[in-house]
Amino acid sequence: MVIGPEWLRATDAEGRQRLDDPGDHVTAEVRSALASAKPVVPVLVGGASLPSEGDLPDDLRSMVRRQAIELNDQTWADDVEMQILRLEGKEAAIARVGFISSLDPSEASLMLETDGPLSIEVTPGV
Repeated sequence: MVIGPEWLRATDAEGRQRLDDPGDHVTAEVRSALASAKPVVPVLVGGASLPSEGDLPDDLRSMVRRQAIELNDQTWADDVEMQILRLEGKEAAIARVGFISSLDPSEASLMLETDGPLSIEVTPGV
C-alpha cells in the first residue's frame, strides 16, 4: 500500500474522508489485505510517515505495526532496487548496494563477492 503525505486526509467527490467510507474500493482493498495472511508493506512516498493508530479506523490500525519502507524522490532508483533485492530475499546484496552507493566513485576501488551471476552497469561521471 502506497502512503503519500495526504493519504489520511484524502476525500471523495462529496468531501467525505475516504478511510471512513466502507464503499471506497482502495480502502476496502487495504482492509481485505490486512485481514488476510498476505504480507502488507506500507510504502511511504513524498516524505510521508506512518499515521498513528489513533488516526485510523479500528480495522486499519494493525498497519502501523508493520515494517514500512520509504521511497525518497532523490534516491528513488536506489530505493526501489534495494526493495526488489529485499523482496527477492537477497539481504546480503542489500548491504553491498548500500556500501557501493556510499562510495565516492572518483576515489573508489571495489571488489565484489557473489554466490551467483552479478550484473553491474557503470555510468562514468554520474
